[in-house]
Amino acid sequence: MEENYVRALRTLEMDIRVPVMEKFGHKTHLNFPKIFGNTKIILDLNQSLLLDLKEADNDSIGSVFLKFAPYLKMYTAYLNHTEQALELIQVAKKKSSKFNAFCKEQTQTVESLLIRPVQQIPRYVM
Repeated sequence: MEENYVRALRTLEMDIRVPVMEKFGHKTHLNFPKIFGNTKIILDLNQSLLLDLKEADNDSIGSVFLKFAPYLKMYTAYLNHTEQALELIQVAKKKSSKFNAFCKEQTQTVESLLIRPVQQIPRYVM
């Protein structure tokens, strides 16, 4: 479960956010920093969680999540801006045919990758 999630976050970071910022980041009217928010921080956090989970035995998994719990606050900012980010993606696609073409070239939609952190939080509760 966590490996798939981290893989999706890496795709968002390396295949989407970094190339978009390199190719289109200078176009401030497209609001890319707002779209991607703190995805890099969330990736770093979940890579650490994954590493800790891999090193944990069955008796210490709970303590790994207890250690991780205070950092869930980082998700608050992300969750609060997700709806706006998804709207800004649509606006950017309409304003930039090159960005729209970039999005169509991806194996996963930008929107589906941006929504993954929103979908992940309830999975930790289970």
